[in-house]
Amino acid sequence: MTAIKGVAVRPNAVMRRMRCLFFVVFYLKGEDIMDIAETTKIVVEKVADILVETPMGDLTVRPVHSEDYPGIEVFLRREDTDQDLLLALVECVRDETDLPEEPNLITRVYGQAMDAEYTTRVVHEGIEDFFKVEEPEDKGTQTVFIVALESHEDPTAIEAFSSKEQAVAAIRSAMDACVADLKMDGDDPIALENAAKTGFSVYVPDSSIRWDWVIHETKIQEEVPTEGN
Repeated sequence: MTAIKGVAVRPNAVMRRMRCLFFVVFYLKGEDIMDIAETTKIVVEKVADILVETPMGDLTVRPVHSEDYPGIEVFLRREDTDQDLLLALVECVRDETDLPEEPNLITRVYGQAMDAEYTTRVVHEGIEDFFKVEEPEDKGTQTVFIVALESHEDPTAIEAFSSKEQAVAAIRSAMDACVADLKMDGDDPIALENAAKTGFSVYVPDSSIRWDWVIHETKIQEEVPTEGN
């Protein structure tokens, strides 16, 4: 470990590249220090790239430090011209026009090398389930999934399912039936579901025709048989 005016520095390749910046900071003031700090930030971000060699060129993973679109980019580097070909982008976005206005994790794949537009978009689902902490089931309780339906036709309807998969399957089946009936009537319906698979809708734009399904997870107390029953 090497000490530089009170700063502990490991003498590895990264710090050797940055050591001169730490020395200069101690002898500059005011705006000059801000300029050096910004330069240091740029160097650190470039060093943060991950590079993997392949027979077709070096694969580079680069962080995207954006408040609105944080993520990572994957490039294929062409060494002879110092150019990078964008292969994929994974980002967290809120303003995808065809998705609910909530954070969505999206991967965009650029399948055509010379085309600036992505060819495949994947909206990652089940993120909430991934981070969900499994809690032990309380004795005498059962988890159920309540589906509440509101529509232009009927008052709120409620149905219970023993698993989320059953609830989602039932909703999607009902959505397909609604869409099919509307198309037979000459309408052009839109069907949506959120990334968490808890909210679903079918509606006809510029009309009052609409169905909304919402899944609520809850626990109910199981009946304990009494003696003699």
